[in-house]
Amino acid sequence: MAGIQYLQIEFRNTAQSGDRYAVMPTFPIPFDTTIVQSKDDNNVPHITFANGEITFSNSGIYFVNWFAAQQTGLATDGANFALETLIAEIPIRIIGSGHSKFSASSGFAVLNISTAGTVLKLINNADRKATLSEHTQVKAGLAIFSVTPEPEDLIPLGYAHAQSEVTADYETNDVILFPNGIKFDPDDIITYNQGTFTLANTGTYLVTWEVPIEATDEHDEAYIELVHNGATHSVSYAPLPIGLMSGSALVLNDEADGTLQLKIIYDDGSGSAEDIVRIGIKANIVITQISNIESLA
Repeated sequence: MAGIQYLQIEFRNTAQSGDRYAVMPTFPIPFDTTIVQSKDDNNVPHITFANGEITFSNSGIYFVNWFAAQQTGLATDGANFALETLIAEIPIRIIGSGHSKFSASSGFAVLNISTAGTVLKLINNADRKATLSEHTQVKAGLAIFSVTPEPEDLIPLGYAHAQSEVTADYETNDVILFPNGIKFDPDDIITYNQGTFTLANTGTYLVTWEVPIEATDEHDEAYIELVHNGATHSVSYAPLPIGLMSGSALVLNDEADGTLQLKIIYDDGSGSAEDIVRIGIKANIVITQISNIESLA
């Protein structure tokens, strides 16, 4: 397997009529437009899609990022979509944290595809029909790329996916906790303890996060800081006092056992607590190592 394998697709559906943007419960979003797609030396795509099903031609570790703009049909926990794949014929669903009632739903995951031919779908995980927006040109989008190291790269790459399903009150400068581990690399390159991720390898890491905020009654604005080795690396803001704070960053970890944290900060510096969103997934983070410093020399 040579080179990075990737696929970016969208759902536009401008040709059909009637209830053309509806997605029934457990049904996949029927993506219909290819933006970019990697191919092998014989011009055969590495990752294909049809009728809402995405098929991997090769095993490996893949990063997936998606969004869906919903218009009507909100369930009790807002818009609710999930990535679904089969492991030993058992459906595995990874819910996105962005199923807010105030913004588009979004999510991301790191997947260990162990068998060629594995199928992935982005499904409506709610208990009622979801109707995607009639007013946006793109109703949903999904991007995938492989992060499996090349055969000549003898140093394994790390990955981690963690979420929080627990409602918590955070004061300013508190570290956000991720008690629900979804997937970690088997070599313990990335480990987690009490809000802190430790990066054993030097190298470059892609960090993607989402934290929905539902109650900021005492503050005009809240934001999230990504902290690397005790120093602020990047910041993400919510567009409204109620909304989804999301962000991504490339982090160069030039010392072994570097650390990453997410902290919540209130604009007025107040120490009073606010609720992270009370519905669905409360926080979501994926850390994916995309290179080793040693392998770039």
